[in-house]
Amino acid sequence: MKAIIKIIITVIIILSINNNASAEQYYVSELMKITMRTGPGVSHKVISMVSSGDILTMLEYSKEWSRVRAANGKEGWVLTRFITKNRPLALIVDELREKNQELSVMLDKMKTDNLELSETREKLINLEKSYNILKEKSSTFLVMEQKYNEAARQLEEQKERVSTLESQLKNEDMIWFISGAGVLLVGIILGVSAKKEKRNSLL
Repeated sequence: MKAIIKIIITVIIILSINNNASAEQYYVSELMKITMRTGPGVSHKVISMVSSGDILTMLEYSKEWSRVRAANGKEGWVLTRFITKNRPLALIVDELREKNQELSVMLDKMKTDNLELSETREKLINLEKSYNILKEKSSTFLVMEQKYNEAARQLEEQKERVSTLESQLKNEDMIWFISGAGVLLVGIILGVSAKKEKRNSLL
């Protein structure tokens, strides 16, 4: 609210500066209509009526009557005491009212933008939190994946060793089997030979 008041005061100051800079422009005084005549005096014909707030361009100034040009292009004489260089209060009020409406619209837009900004900031905070959680989980997953790969590699090595040992064991069993069979066969042969020799000696 204070900001709006400051802006309104600034607008009034700017309008006052513009009034001083435009020395050629006059305004019809507050809350009245005055006649514009063909000459400087009430005996001259009325050619137009000008109202409070109408802008008049000064063509010829005098203490009693001044020749002016209205916004519609008409030229004539008006009583000098009914015109002023100062902008009428009613005109300033209308302009300030219009400016106030514009400022109200701007204020509403700023409130809306501020709300959207707050929502966006909250979304960014939540997104950052989600990202950090995902990042932490991802790093944990990578560590677990590395451990899994290492365990899988060791398991494969163990399988290969077991397979090799099983092969060696089978080979040793075969050797022992063959050796045992050979010993048994030799024993049988020797036994048969001994029986034959014994028979021959008896004969």
